[in-house]
Amino acid sequence: MVSHLHFICTFLVTFLIQPISSKQSYDVTECNATSVTTSASYLCTTSTKPCQAFTVYRTQEKYPTLSSISSLFNSDRTKLLTLNNLTELTSRNLPINRELLIPTYCTCSRNFSHSLLRYNSSSLDSYSTIACETFEGLSKKQMLEVQNRSTRNRGQQNSESYSPRSFQLSNPSPDLLDDVSKLKQPLFNYSFDELKTATGDFSEATKISKSLYRGMVHGSGMVIKQVNSAEAHRVIEILTTINHINIVKLQGCCHMNQPYLVFELAANGSLRNCLSDPLLARQLTWVRRMEIAFNITVGLHYIHCCTKPCYVHRNINSRVILITADWRAKISGFWMAKPLPQNNNEKDDSETNKWKDTIMVGRRGYLAPEYLYHSLASAKVDVFALGIVLLELISGREAVGRGCMLKDSVGFLGGLEGSSCCLEKLRGFMDPCLEGNYQLGDALCLALLAKSCLDEDPLRRPTMNGVLKALSRMV
Repeated sequence: MVSHLHFICTFLVTFLIQPISSKQSYDVTECNATSVTTSASYLCTTSTKPCQAFTVYRTQEKYPTLSSISSLFNSDRTKLLTLNNLTELTSRNLPINRELLIPTYCTCSRNFSHSLLRYNSSSLDSYSTIACETFEGLSKKQMLEVQNRSTRNRGQQNSESYSPRSFQLSNPSPDLLDDVSKLKQPLFNYSFDELKTATGDFSEATKISKSLYRGMVHGSGMVIKQVNSAEAHRVIEILTTINHINIVKLQGCCHMNQPYLVFELAANGSLRNCLSDPLLARQLTWVRRMEIAFNITVGLHYIHCCTKPCYVHRNINSRVILITADWRAKISGFWMAKPLPQNNNEKDDSETNKWKDTIMVGRRGYLAPEYLYHSLASAKVDVFALGIVLLELISGREAVGRGCMLKDSVGFLGGLEGSSCCLEKLRGFMDPCLEGNYQLGDALCLALLAKSCLDEDPLRRPTMNGVLKALSRMV
């Protein structure tokens, strides 16, 4: 059984500052109280922005160490060491009832403050032991029963939910629920009503593309996408266990037969949108384009080499590269990502780290030849797709347009022609929106790097580590 624990973080903040100034009365009801009163929840206004808060937790026999407590709260152990002025040595032998500060994330919904935490319970656990013993009264027994009623009675709707963060289940996949229970990054559960409000009942005005909407959730811009259970399973598994500035952040989900995933909003939309819009394209200076190329490469290097397991994206294209308000690139579209069979990250394992896909995925114009013709997948399919995106940054052109492939447009870089002729053709290849404001030598280096990524033989393509090293010398 997975219990979804909701505890009231404003209570904890108020408790800490109570000697100075308390705006709401202290909740004195018993942890095992059989009814929930309004004093068990702490009021806020819907205009209140999400904020960082802290709770106090005391060591106990079941959770005597900082390591066990950080696991219980899904908190970063290193941050807890710093926050509580502890060292690795002193954190191993804490006295019972030692108070520890635990950071948590506080939100306001339906005029009540709360924070969301997930706890995997055993058959020996009850709501009473979870609320009053494991979490030391941070939540009340009755509140847990209300919030988790839908989990115990799958398919029965709870019409008197105290928080939209509680699950409103409609026969979701058990695997999906299992994934949610193992989160390493916080993930909010949005109600369907919240998403309807955020998108104007999924109106055309908020629609970005098929099943993809833009909306405001608690004052913050979000992107909301309806996916199938398999896609939700994969994205939750990946994006809640990795955290990188160049990877789009998954904020939360809504559990339905067809789940919804909620992502952070990138103000400038996709890279393809920026390159196709003349006004945005002119703001994409050469320096910004180089930085975007670097951001994309850093993000791909991260999933290829630095995560466990490592992943191949398999769907890199300019439409899944999102551009923030400050022109930073973030990779999205992890619906098709797949773990690498091995994790020998520092060398080229294309021969041992490849497999044959039974179903081809990806976008036309970005598919590596070995994948397109033989269904052979490896990390090098991402390298090939990155090469196409680099050409898009240089030229502004689409991967497929006017009956020809962009990858076939760089034959002039083959070295068979004179350098002056090659440079002249490169000038003609450059995006007119740049208006000549670039160093031709830098453009040539980036174009040659892109061409090396597009080699027909995957073994001759650079690894993502090699691309990153080359770009770090250019930016």
